[in-house]
Amino acid sequence: MLGINDFWVEADTHPNICAFTKEQVEALFEGYEILHFHERDEDGTTAVGHTKHWHTFSVTAIKR
Repeated sequence: MLGINDFWVEADTHPNICAFTKEQVEALFEGYEILHFHERDEDGTTAVGHTKHWHTFSVTAIKR
C-alpha cells in the first residue's frame, strides 16, 4: 500500500493511485491480528534504477 509521502502520489504522475496515512491503514485492519506491520518512508530506487521517495506499508494479517 502506498503512503501519502510517496513520490508518485505527491507528483500526481499517477492520478488513479490511492494513498493512505498510517491511521487509515491501521483502520483498514481493525478486527485482524497483525502479524507484521512495516512502514517505509525513505529515498530509494525503482526497479529500473531511477531515484524515488518511497512511502509504503507492508502488512501481514489474519482475519479473526
